[in-house]
Amino acid sequence: MLKQEIVYQDFNVPPQTHTENFYFNLTEREIAKMETMPSGGLSMLLQRIAESQDLNQMIEHVEEIVLSAVGVRSDDGKSFVKVWPDGRRVRDWFEQHAAYHTLFMKMWSDDQFLVKWMAGTFPSEYAPQVEKAANEAIAQM
Repeated sequence: MLKQEIVYQDFNVPPQTHTENFYFNLTEREIAKMETMPSGGLSMLLQRIAESQDLNQMIEHVEEIVLSAVGVRSDDGKSFVKVWPDGRRVRDWFEQHAAYHTLFMKMWSDDQFLVKWMAGTFPSEYAPQVEKAANEAIAQM
């Protein structure tokens, strides 16, 4: 689980600055489900990121990880909600949130932030593989 503090400006006129914590997590169950996907799952996604020569493709892959990982942590820390009771997905809400745009720009302006962010989102046993793939992709760009 990664707790990320994001300082962002909202869409008001004039914009107001907010500081808010957002949470990102991919569970082993989610990663196992990714592995069975026709697209090849997490390991193939990480490989595509590492081998990507196309910045647009790399952005798409990283965005998929960000939006798959975002959720809302319960106050007691016992649950991590990715779909609200009314059926709306947290990822759809976050993708439109001003904080997402700020996070996205931070990732593309600070390579090491991106690497550490990605590694922190995955369970610790995946961190070395994720860091390696992210560093390889950055080196090729």
